[in-house]
Amino acid sequence: MLNLDAVTIVTDRTFDCVYSNKALHHLTRSGLRRSFLRQKDILNGGGLLKHIFWYGSKEEVHNVLRFVYYKKSMARWI
Repeated sequence: MLNLDAVTIVTDRTFDCVYSNKALHHLTRSGLRRSFLRQKDILNGGGLLKHIFWYGSKEEVHNVLRFVYYKKSMARWI
């Protein structure tokens, strides 16, 4: 396992799969878009991105942690 910045993902390695479970929802929408673009760069051919998010369309902050919710229809901006 690697511990990397979720937006910049500085690594010289490539991967067959990038996975997260309710972790990327702490990024801003623009940060998430940049993260996905970077993830695409580090995938091997035929690689897979698999992420799980909180369902909804709101954004809120609790104890300085950001929570951004997504619906399937929001995937168009990626």
